[in-house]
Amino acid sequence: MGHSFMFRRGGRYYFRVRIPEQLWEYFGGSKEIRQSLRTGTYELARLQVKVLAARAAVSFDSMVRYKASMNNEQLREIANKFLHGTLADSEESRNAGLGLRAEGDRQKALVGYSAVFDTYSKALSLLDVAATKERGLEAVRPLVQQVCEQEGITLEYGSPEYVGLTRELAKRVLEVCKVEDSRLNGDHLNAYDRGLMYAAPVNSQVVADAVAAEGGLLSAVVIAYTQEHITLKKWTAKTEQENTAILSVLLELLGDKPVTSISHRELQGFRSTLVKLPPNPRKGKGREGKTLQEVIALGLPPMSQTTVNKYLIRIASFFKWAHRHKYISSNEFEGLTLAKHKRGKQSEERSIYSTSDLVQLLQSLEFDKARPEQFWIPLISLYSGLRLNEVCQLHLTDIKDHEGVPCFSVNEEGDKEVKTASSVRLVPVHPVLIDLGLLDYVEKLRQRGSVRLWGRLQKQRDGYGQAFGKWYQRFNRSKITKEKGKVFHSFRHTFTNALKQAGVSESVSAQLIGHGQVTITFGRYGKDYIASVLLESVRLVDYGVSVAAALVELKGRIVCNNTRLGKGSASGVAVKLKK
Repeated sequence: MGHSFMFRRGGRYYFRVRIPEQLWEYFGGSKEIRQSLRTGTYELARLQVKVLAARAAVSFDSMVRYKASMNNEQLREIANKFLHGTLADSEESRNAGLGLRAEGDRQKALVGYSAVFDTYSKALSLLDVAATKERGLEAVRPLVQQVCEQEGITLEYGSPEYVGLTRELAKRVLEVCKVEDSRLNGDHLNAYDRGLMYAAPVNSQVVADAVAAEGGLLSAVVIAYTQEHITLKKWTAKTEQENTAILSVLLELLGDKPVTSISHRELQGFRSTLVKLPPNPRKGKGREGKTLQEVIALGLPPMSQTTVNKYLIRIASFFKWAHRHKYISSNEFEGLTLAKHKRGKQSEERSIYSTSDLVQLLQSLEFDKARPEQFWIPLISLYSGLRLNEVCQLHLTDIKDHEGVPCFSVNEEGDKEVKTASSVRLVPVHPVLIDLGLLDYVEKLRQRGSVRLWGRLQKQRDGYGQAFGKWYQRFNRSKITKEKGKVFHSFRHTFTNALKQAGVSESVSAQLIGHGQVTITFGRYGKDYIASVLLESVRLVDYGVSVAAALVELKGRIVCNNTRLGKGSASGVAVKLKK
């Protein structure tokens, strides 16, 4: 292959490819794509270019084909992919022990599937009649949008192709409900599952040939994996740095060989070697320029089991991805992560702040006009469950009324980041925060023309919360507690525990804290709870009489120090705090 896809600038290599003319509109009018290869090494750059050029050709070809009118066979293919993926995900959840948690959940799930079946059955009926067709399209629209995003295709709303895909997906949802109903009733030999049992096995040679045709060395697959996750913004800068380092360890210890030739026994050997490595094996005095085997020979203390498992889990994700995308015919890394030590219930392993900790926090907080984030961020997380970076990256536009309810909007607009797709959510502002003057503070910032809630915080590798997190840990240890497991993230666990103790349902709690729904019914088909329902649950978060008294004292200090930001606007909250 020539080098027309690669050029060098400033000591680093870049990938370059021309975009077919008929696709310019999808790239904002750009005629070519340029991307840094993040290396000045010619051999590594050439390897990356080979993979990227092949993938670009496949992607462009796919886009050109989908740009033309899609036929019924293609629509059915997409719908079938959704069907098989959904049912496979459900079985994977059962295999991983994430299915029903108690016998009583079985009936709830059956009722849920019945409701979903009725909804999509009605949608199909609406689609059959011209006068009600629009209502049918709207009923299935969220699912169609989700599938189109996953497939990377764009269909004009209301076009014959769009309507066709809507109908096909609605039919597949009905099939999902039928199969899951059978499974929940103990019939695992239903027609669908029985068909899977007798399906023809994958031809491993065909898979191997396909991988070889695209440069199937382990390094090539690692590059493809990292490029996809970087391009689709699935990783933060920190995750990218960590995963790149972890996968480079895999490459060095295993050697760059065809990925299809890697056996389970080889990977067991890799794990045995990995546990001997010290933390940060490429950093530190005396390690410069040494191979990993030479670093092991130094006899340094090995990394902890937690760190080893972090490596193994990230590598397991890589092999799972490679298997899903047909680079390998079987996942040879399966079963190689380490089991966690059993220390009792999962809920007991999470470090939450005690009542005395929270009282100590409230007694230690002081409002400083120059550093308002040090006062507000811990309180917001305590009463909303927002993650550190979610609070630190808030814009003023992210605090707004939704259906008459003041809410925090967690989103990935602009340079903001979220941990998972489920993290995008609305969380009502707790009345305690309103009473302390948060909304008044926000309004004052708006009047000044501010954009972000915390102007002093700057985005770093770990997001907007990196510097604040370091400050908080010092504050936490000096003012609140010396207990190792209690950190900023403990606010999130404390909020979650308060929801649980107040009897809030798992599905509402999951939406509030930004976790995926525990059942396929709610997760894939259920609509989000409305803001008023969420507010009722948030109102139930109450940390007891001692904390309420400390809040009254905190409020008094704000007034006495002449830094009161405004009178609370939540009816009844002030009365509650005084009790």
